[in-house]
Amino acid sequence: MNTPMIYNGYSAIIEFDNECESFRGEVLDINDTITFYANSAEKLKEAMKDAIDDYLEHCAEIGKTPEKPYSGKISVRMATNLHKLAANAATMRGKSINSFIIECIEKEIFGKKHISPKSKQNTQFFCEKKISSLDEYKNVHG
Repeated sequence: MNTPMIYNGYSAIIEFDNECESFRGEVLDINDTITFYANSAEKLKEAMKDAIDDYLEHCAEIGKTPEKPYSGKISVRMATNLHKLAANAATMRGKSINSFIIECIEKEIFGKKHISPKSKQNTQFFCEKKISSLDEYKNVHG
C-alpha cells in the first residue's frame, strides 16, 4: 500500500526513480506541478517541506493564490427523485440536506453510524440503499 506523505494540507505520492536512483515525490490534486527528490525517508520529508514552502513563497511573490487540494465544496448531480428523497430524509431528521449527505459519505468511508440528535434514528438505512422510497421509510419506521 502506498500511503501519501502529507505536509501543510498537501499530499504527495512517493515513487522510486530507477533512473536517478532516488525517491521522487509529487504533490497530488493540484494543477501546478510540485516535485521533489531525496535518497532517504528523512531527506524526503525535508525535501517535501522545502518544495511546498518554496511554492507558497513563489505564489506570494507573484501575487497568485496558491492552489489547495480541496476546497471543501462539491457540486453533486443526481436524479430529481433521489434529490427529493434525500431532502425529505434530511428534513425528517431535522438536518440540512448538506449535513445528511456528509453523514452518508462519512458512513461509506469510515463505517460510522450517525445518529440524528433530534430524531435519534440511524441514517444507515438510506446510506446502504435499504430504503428506496419514503413509503418504504414510513413502513419501516412508522
